[in-house]
Amino acid sequence: MDESSNYEVFKSLIRQTSRVLFAYKVESASITFLNNSFSQIWRRTRESAIANPAVVLESVHPEDRAYLVKEYQELLDGVAER
Repeated sequence: MDESSNYEVFKSLIRQTSRVLFAYKVESASITFLNNSFSQIWRRTRESAIANPAVVLESVHPEDRAYLVKEYQELLDGVAER
């Protein structure tokens, strides 16, 4: 299978999954990719999250925010579990 075929398979999987998939650029603190499942699950537009990633944190249940912030900080620090 060549590289373009792999890319097409990957694109198809991204479109078909019900899970939210994203790419985040740490250096600029920006979301560079967010699949359509985000809008279906979070009831917000993909564009709103890409324009303002804090929208995602605001959407998390208040009791879960501290955990998410801790995990994000560990990821930035390079200590998150893989």
